[in-house]
Amino acid sequence: MTKQLFSNVVRLLSAGAVLAISGHVLAQSTAFYLHEGDRIVTYGDSITDQRLYAVDIEAFTQTRYPKLKVTWVNSGWGGDTVKGGGGGDIETRINRDIIPYHPTVMTIMLGMNDGGYVKLEPARFETYTNGYRHILQEVSEKVPGVRYTLLKASPWDDINYPIGFFLSTGAPGYNATLVAYSDEVGRIGAELKAKVVDFNSTMTAMLTRAKAIDPVNAKEIIPGRVHPSPGGHVFMAAEMAKAWGMGPIVSVVALDAAKGKVLATTNAQAKILATAGGLTWTATEGSLPLPIDFQDKVTQLVIQASDIVDTLDQEILRVANLPAASYQLKIDGKDIAVFTQEQLAAGVNLATLKTPMLEQSLKALQYAHQHTDIHWEVWRSVRLNLTHYDSAAVNDAVNKAIDDMEKANQAAFELERQTCRPLAHTFALVPKA
Repeated sequence: MTKQLFSNVVRLLSAGAVLAISGHVLAQSTAFYLHEGDRIVTYGDSITDQRLYAVDIEAFTQTRYPKLKVTWVNSGWGGDTVKGGGGGDIETRINRDIIPYHPTVMTIMLGMNDGGYVKLEPARFETYTNGYRHILQEVSEKVPGVRYTLLKASPWDDINYPIGFFLSTGAPGYNATLVAYSDEVGRIGAELKAKVVDFNSTMTAMLTRAKAIDPVNAKEIIPGRVHPSPGGHVFMAAEMAKAWGMGPIVSVVALDAAKGKVLATTNAQAKILATAGGLTWTATEGSLPLPIDFQDKVTQLVIQASDIVDTLDQEILRVANLPAASYQLKIDGKDIAVFTQEQLAAGVNLATLKTPMLEQSLKALQYAHQHTDIHWEVWRSVRLNLTHYDSAAVNDAVNKAIDDMEKANQAAFELERQTCRPLAHTFALVPKA
């Protein structure tokens, strides 16, 4: 645990933010945006079509709220603008890729292609504004009551690349165009009282901090200026989670080693098993830590240059009155980390460590990717290309294959949900010699 993270944990615990009612299990205090039974469609261009931030926010949600039953569909298509693109015009995209899923929640991120990779042009801007409003009007008419989360386009990276660098389709300074488009999204969102998530300014600020920390790997957060890396998508999903009301607490377990007593829990249940030779207890946490690959060097830099852990990923263990100077933490018999007596008394964050809980969370993310990829193949490879033969027998067989793949999609999603269910673990603090 870094010195800065340790300091933040101490501040959080000192403020009494997570130990409000001693001895009781507390639910998350923040009202979350998604409701039981929600159907979420994520819509956008190639950045959505990467199937990364959209899968991350799904997994963030399912691991934090394992009892919440919602469904997720990704309808991103590379190259899209407000007028559509390679997947058809906007009417085709709306009627084929949004409406059939009857979304109760729709996220939209468009703009990267709409600006034409040039300086702001009034005609292009007007087309974007009118087209964006048309999408919202059309979907609202066909799916009454749908709730929108409008995503300001992620940035064209003008921070980490030299001014002389540009792609064949774009030039330095293009993010200024995207800022103008993002401002318009903000105005539209305010009119509709919709959720608006500002990927652009927040990511630009993060990129600036990352460049100051590690200028080499900072270029890899949005390699080539357009498409974020997996670490960049983790940042985007975190911004969505915060906008949707996800709080910082995964769980809190506070123990008194001298008294052999559970002092308090938040979103967890704990029971002391033994105090001789250290401390042993069982705990079942109501949520999992966020499924983040902390071993990836670019993701590490994103975490270092952002507040993701502080604001969303606090899995706190606090143990008072330990007699020895330092302890080995074991979970289910595996060595996890060594902490000093002072660190444990103040509170340590387990969320960033390689624990069984994080492994479980990453497994859930894996299933989220599986069901999303299966849906993509059914939609893009089979439905669009293999259902128009003049042979009824062939079409029937293809439709049977589609049904089977949809069952596989659902099976992978159910595995994701099952994997998010809380499990009991045995914890031990063993004094270090």
